[in-house]
Amino acid sequence: MLVKMPEYYREFKCIAGKCSDSCCDGWKIKIDEKTAEIYRSHKGVLSEKFEKFFTDGNYFILDGSRCPFLNNENTCDIFIHMGEENLSNVCSFYPRRIQTCGNVMYAAMNLSCPEVMRLVLEEREGIKYITYDDGKDAIKENDGPDILLIEETFRRIINDRRFSLKKRMMMCIFIADNLSENRDTSILSGYNDDMGVLELAQALPDESRMNNQDVQYEMLKELLIIYSDICLTRKHDSLTIELMREYKENGLNIPYINEEKYAPYTYQYENFITGCMFRYITECNNIEDIFKIMVRICVGYAIVRAVDAMCLKNYGNINTEQQIEIMHYYCKITEHSETDNHKIQSVIFDGGYDDMVHMMVLI
Repeated sequence: MLVKMPEYYREFKCIAGKCSDSCCDGWKIKIDEKTAEIYRSHKGVLSEKFEKFFTDGNYFILDGSRCPFLNNENTCDIFIHMGEENLSNVCSFYPRRIQTCGNVMYAAMNLSCPEVMRLVLEEREGIKYITYDDGKDAIKENDGPDILLIEETFRRIINDRRFSLKKRMMMCIFIADNLSENRDTSILSGYNDDMGVLELAQALPDESRMNNQDVQYEMLKELLIIYSDICLTRKHDSLTIELMREYKENGLNIPYINEEKYAPYTYQYENFITGCMFRYITECNNIEDIFKIMVRICVGYAIVRAVDAMCLKNYGNINTEQQIEIMHYYCKITEHSETDNHKIQSVIFDGGYDDMVHMMVLI
């Protein structure tokens, strides 16, 4: 079986209490049945807490927004008192994520983890991926779309720095729309060489023609109303929450930032986008959903840039730590809660913005 992963997958190491956030904060964690039985039968120092906070549905009841077993040093009392072997599957495996499509196993990382986002943003020349054969038989036949081809085509285009990032995004939006409409990956053969990509770039409108600030503002305003409402339900400290609170207090004004001010962060946006592509496309079962995935990525990119604009307005620049906080926090909200992610995506689909032209304007 082929195994594909980003190079940073093997470099990741949890920094526990030194982390700027906690994966246990604001996340209702489902406990697997085997581990749930261990917790129910536990007679040690944590027995009273298990009895108080562990539900019949195999969830921990949050203490405010925090897991009740997350102590004041942001370390796990279950890990300390019962050992790593007694952590639930989710707790022991996060932020890793495995997805199998046919004869390919994708080893991805959740970008909701600040330390993963740090590794992503360190790659100034773009994220590199490893593919190898582990010698094992395929788990199942590939009865879905050719995910490997789709993901590699999109990532090759996003990493092609001959073009502006907006142009690269426009090309991916166009291809995603065609894949969803025609449900045929054979169209990707035209984009497997430099000439095909260059011809596509020339065929699409110039970026300046897709800069409608009024339409972009309306979409962003609706997205940020929902995003700020979600952020402000959280009870912990975060740069995003600070900026969202100020944003709402100032009348939902979105500061305009000249594209030149974003230029130093282009490689970070590129890495954010390719990281999201690898994370979301590799979980796609139906080719008609590719455009929906591209919408999700465009929305994330647009919201992150809007929050960056607020950060630039307040601080004059964005350092790496601030960018980690802004990017990982968006991913935490959308990856850890399908309900919150649906609220955000619904702005696009319920508002009638879910088409190729609106996405090209949004970005």
